[in-house]
Amino acid sequence: MNKTVGWTIAVIVILVVIGAVVYWQMAVPATSSPAQSAATNSTRTAAAGGQVAVTSATYTCDKGHTIQATFFQGPSAQAQPGQPPVPNGTVTVSLDGGASTSLTETISADGARYSDGNPQIVQGQPGAETFVFWSKGNTALVMKNNAQDLTYTNCSTTAQAQ
Repeated sequence: MNKTVGWTIAVIVILVVIGAVVYWQMAVPATSSPAQSAATNSTRTAAAGGQVAVTSATYTCDKGHTIQATFFQGPSAQAQPGQPPVPNGTVTVSLDGGASTSLTETISADGARYSDGNPQIVQGQPGAETFVFWSKGNTALVMKNNAQDLTYTNCSTTAQAQ
C-alpha cells in the first residue's frame, strides 16, 4: 500500500509540474511575429494604449531602400470558440527614414500581417486598406492599394534596434 501511495503522489506531482509548464507557455505569449523571433535583442518598454514594444528590425531592400519596423504586442485576447484568433499587435513602419505609420495586426495565414484598414471584403467591396506591411521570418514586403510596392523588393533584416 505504501508503494502505491508513493507512486500516486509522484504521478500527481509530475502532472502538476507539466500543467504549470503548459499554463506558463500559454499565459506568457511568445514572440508573435516571425520577424520578431528573428530578433535577438528584444526590448520590452511600455507604449501607449497598453502596447508593449517587443523589438525593432531594420530591413534592407533592393536599390538601398530600407524599412524600419517596431513591433508592439497588445493585451492578450482569447478567440471565441469556432472563430479565428483575434490579432492584437501593432507595428510602426518607416520607409527610407520617412514619417512613421502605425498599422494594426490582421489575420494572416503565414507570417505577420499589419494593415491601416479593414482587410475584409464586405458586400463585394474591398476593405479600406491602403498600406500593408507583411513580415515572415527575416523578410518583409510592403503593399500599397492592394499591390506590392516595387520600391521595396527583396527586403530582409539586417539589424535590430535597442
